[in-house]
Amino acid sequence: PMSALALFVTDKPCKVRYTVAGKRGSEDFTKCDENITRYHRVPILGMYESTINTVTINLIDEENNIIASKKHLRILNRNMGFIGI
Repeated sequence: PMSALALFVTDKPCKVRYTVAGKRGSEDFTKCDENITRYHRVPILGMYESTINTVTINLIDEENNIIASKKHLRILNRNMGFIGI
């Protein structure tokens, strides 16, 4: 599986739940970062290589209410191989 890293700041403290839409007969992959914070560093796992991945991100408050949502983010993952230093 491929991955990406989402970095962002929110106005209010919240946790982040994301869903990567399944492809090729696979189910959707959903993960929730339970850390309630304004400063988010969320590894997005479960993406597919060499295709456009559709990701939905939900911001969730302390009472588990969705306070914001970004649907149908499109992320293209290409296998870049290993880049040595």
